[in-house]
Amino acid sequence: MGALIDSCRATRRLAFVLGSTVGLLCACGADAGEAGDRHVSVSDAWSLATVTGQPNGAVYFTVVSTAADTLQRIVVPSSIADHAEIHETVTNTKGEMAMQEMSSGVPLEPGTAVTFTPGGKHVMLVDLVQPLAAGQTFDATLEFARAESVTLPVAVVESAP
Repeated sequence: MGALIDSCRATRRLAFVLGSTVGLLCACGADAGEAGDRHVSVSDAWSLATVTGQPNGAVYFTVVSTAADTLQRIVVPSSIADHAEIHETVTNTKGEMAMQEMSSGVPLEPGTAVTFTPGGKHVMLVDLVQPLAAGQTFDATLEFARAESVTLPVAVVESAP
């Protein structure tokens, strides 16, 4: 009978140790690449004022991720524009500059700043509802493949900072 009690105690201890280990692994995150461990910072968001009749605008900013990720899309309020697209300026084989949509997103390398600037990567605000006025501010939400979305205020300015 004593051997049976000892066996039951040993089984309970083993179950406790295994349960505790699984719980700790879940709490700590066995995979360091999980979304909870990812952090993205975005700074210096701005947009140039536009004039009546100008159908599109642009947003510029700098983004840094602590882990490999992809900026997939940007959302702006429907009161600002119909939609937003990520673009980059490229030079074609004839030496002409043109914009193209980055439909698969912008890759982000850990710790490397990606700056959206005039003449480079930028967010195109397509079909503005009304002209963007200097002094105005609106929100833009950046959505990533792995990290949480980031909503930031975009300041409309008269000239580039």
